Amino acid sequence: MAGMSDEWTLGWAILLMVAVFMSGAIHVLETRSALRYSFVRAGTLVGSIAACWLILRLLQVPM
Repeated sequence: MAGMSDEWTLGWAILLMVAVFMSGAIHVLETRSALRYSFVRAGTLVGSIAACWLILRLLQVPM
């Protein structure tokens, strides 16, 4: 049961990370200012990884 829960949590974490990263990438493409927004894209990636880690930690608590 725990293995299935971990896979489900990992799947949602990956979906969240991809969605956040894609929104940042689309923003970069719309502005066409890659030098200025490369820091935003890097920050978005770091933030999405941190959000995934937080979700994984929170969902490990037994309900």
